[in-house]
Amino acid sequence: MRGNYARTVQAAYDKRWIQPSGLSDRQLRVQVEVIIALNGSVQSARILKVSGNRALDQSIQALLDRVKKMPERPPSGSSIDDRTVVLNFNIK
Repeated sequence: MRGNYARTVQAAYDKRWIQPSGLSDRQLRVQVEVIIALNGSVQSARILKVSGNRALDQSIQALLDRVKKMPERPPSGSSIDDRTVVLNFNIK
């Protein structure tokens, strides 16, 4: 259950992410934590680890600020642990 919903959350963020142009270092990575409320809204979103690249880090912060709701609610009865998702973003 958790894995499927985590993939839904990752896909929702990937779809809305505007990657900065001119970056090609695939080693750069930003890690974030997202908590989804039972109604599907984003309860909390924060960067856990920055990449060290200002443009990439800013693009992820802008993404976190922009995404407010998931396309699907989490499964009913999901615990806070089930609704807490760690996402990784890197240049593709």
